[in-house]
Amino acid sequence: MMYSISNIEKTENLIIQVSQLKHRVENLENVLRNGKDVLTLEEASLYTGISRSTLYKLTSAHEIPYYKPHGKLILFERKELLAWVRANRIAAKDEDEDGA
Repeated sequence: MMYSISNIEKTENLIIQVSQLKHRVENLENVLRNGKDVLTLEEASLYTGISRSTLYKLTSAHEIPYYKPHGKLILFERKELLAWVRANRIAAKDEDEDGA
């Protein structure tokens, strides 16, 4: 059976994507397993699913709580990130206006 080059390239791309996803999952597992209270920008991105560039823009606009202890390194407190995410909740259609 003969495979076309495009099929081989597609397979290679899928293998690369799976490898990248595996790496992201391993990093996220490490963040969760270690139970860290303070997260780096990369860890916060993995934890929230928000891209690093979006998180950086949110910090620049002061729209998300963060810390910058040495002037360059951006850190987030895990509890504050979760509170920030929860503060932006949108109610489901089937929820009462009373919240019940």
